[in-house]
Amino acid sequence: MYNPLIVKSLSGWGTKTALLSLHFTHKMDSIMKKAVLYSSLAALMLASGTASATLVKNGALDMWAADGWTQFADDDGYKPNGYVNPGWGGQNFDAEFFYYKLDGDTLSIGLQTGFDVSDNELPWGSKNYYGGDIQLILNGSEEFAIDFGLFTESYYAAYSGTDEAGVYSNVTWNNDIYFNASTPFAMESGTKQADLLSNVAGSGMVGGELSYYRMVSVNLDDLLGQGTDLYSLSAHWTMSCGNDAIYGETQVPPVSVPEPSSLALMSLGLIGLL
Repeated sequence: MYNPLIVKSLSGWGTKTALLSLHFTHKMDSIMKKAVLYSSLAALMLASGTASATLVKNGALDMWAADGWTQFADDDGYKPNGYVNPGWGGQNFDAEFFYYKLDGDTLSIGLQTGFDVSDNELPWGSKNYYGGDIQLILNGSEEFAIDFGLFTESYYAAYSGTDEAGVYSNVTWNNDIYFNASTPFAMESGTKQADLLSNVAGSGMVGGELSYYRMVSVNLDDLLGQGTDLYSLSAHWTMSCGNDAIYGETQVPPVSVPEPSSLALMSLGLIGLL
């Protein structure tokens, strides 16, 4: 039963009684229902945002760890809607990892990606997409392009062609791709500085998805000059749409020279006595 709210006036006019109408009660009920609804919507949006932020990652191929490679870039993963940043395409356009390995004067660079860097071509919809060249910067200032020797073509077909596999200096870049934020794309011109000592490609399943790899090696003396140490490197790669790109940089620890064994030292000492 509804109880009236009695308000007493102190002005001397006597006691006045006022009833709060049911309209006020209904209005308060409506406000409370809206508050509950908005809170539920906010919680739903927060949960949805958290889910969409989760990346789908397949991980690195086992061979990298087994062969003593050092990872210096990890861009593995895409959102459930296929977003890889700055474009879309999911695993097929996911630029995943960069690795390097230094063995004496031989520098090796490894790239893993969901994009086919074995054939360097990916048919998608009504268009073909192509892998670019690796931009390599040594010791902070020496820029090179690593060309796999495969056909490539820019997004709008303003540039296409095949260059001889190798490492090039004095590079100008073709950046005719859809997402400009992913440049540089492919070498347009340059001077061949060195041959590739190795140029190997393949693929493998990891995390239930297919990833491709490309491994190349070069003699550092051909790039930096004999006797020049390598102390830092950076690398960049993308494809002709620029849906995704990978960049990494790292300091390179100096190659340690093994200390002579005690037997060798004794031999040197004996020779000195002769």
